[in-house]
Amino acid sequence: MDNVEAIKLAEERFWSGVNRPDEGCWEWQRAKSSRGYGIIRVAHQNLKAHRVAYILAKGAIAPGAVICHTCDNTLCCRPSHLVASTQKENMAQASQRGRLPKGDAHGSHNGMWEKTGKQGIRNLSTE
Repeated sequence: MDNVEAIKLAEERFWSGVNRPDEGCWEWQRAKSSRGYGIIRVAHQNLKAHRVAYILAKGAIAPGAVICHTCDNTLCCRPSHLVASTQKENMAQASQRGRLPKGDAHGSHNGMWEKTGKQGIRNLSTE
């Protein structure tokens, strides 16, 4: 059984974990990842809830595609708020919306925090 089949079998259980108001985001109410995404276990795999919602509403996700939240809410599972995209497009959009951390990947501070060796981390924004 592939993931799409397993997800369809878990559909009722999935939607029972989503708060679906008439307007706005449909937020996942169960397990969450450390990065703030909804998580559901299907066929012995942890899957992101928004990806499951996309599959149930719109079908399989193309290889290499990512599912983006047009609402910028990581818990949102509302199909009309989810679009398939590339990782490059997702990162460009995140940058435009100010959702990416500042600084470089090599440890230099971003104007807020600085590593100070044995003393730990100090907050530069309060100095």
